[in-house]
Amino acid sequence: MKEPEHVVFIGVDPKEFKKKHGFRLKHVIGLSLFCALVAVWALFFRPHMFGGPISNIAVSGNSMLPTYQSGDFLIVKEEDSYSVGDIVVYSIAADDVGAGRRVVHRIVGGDADGFELKGDNNANIDPWRPTQDQIIGQVWFRIPSLAAILVHLRNPVVLAIAIAFMTLAIILSPSAIRSKMWNWMKK
Repeated sequence: MKEPEHVVFIGVDPKEFKKKHGFRLKHVIGLSLFCALVAVWALFFRPHMFGGPISNIAVSGNSMLPTYQSGDFLIVKEEDSYSVGDIVVYSIAADDVGAGRRVVHRIVGGDADGFELKGDNNANIDPWRPTQDQIIGQVWFRIPSLAAILVHLRNPVVLAIAIAFMTLAIILSPSAIRSKMWNWMKK
């Protein structure tokens, strides 16, 4: 966009002014968007370990087939109440066998004082009757096979190979991209 000819900048080159302050404006807008994203994360997507409503679990076993398969990654959201039909994640009470384990099953009966749960692929109801407080949350969404992939990233050899490939990608990238990255890192 061209500057109007009748505008006079006393002692300032218009192009230099626009270049200098336009860059600041981009930073302010970028910082504002970043702050907005952090606020949305803090309110709605903060993990359970930071006091938020969101948790996750990797499916292991076949008790929830065909709904969930071993290796699926589930995002779980804490709700105010749960009802029959909800698929939830609960923690086994400290005084029961399997204490502390987390289980993904469907509510088939009971109430907040003690729910009856069962895996979709199981014939029997679970021996545990978790209360509202023991339920971590309801399954919000599923990422198929992600947990199976993440397990491999815990392997130091696989992690080292991934880092080596990223380093090679940066080194072998066109020089224009490398110089922009280098300039960005120097700031």
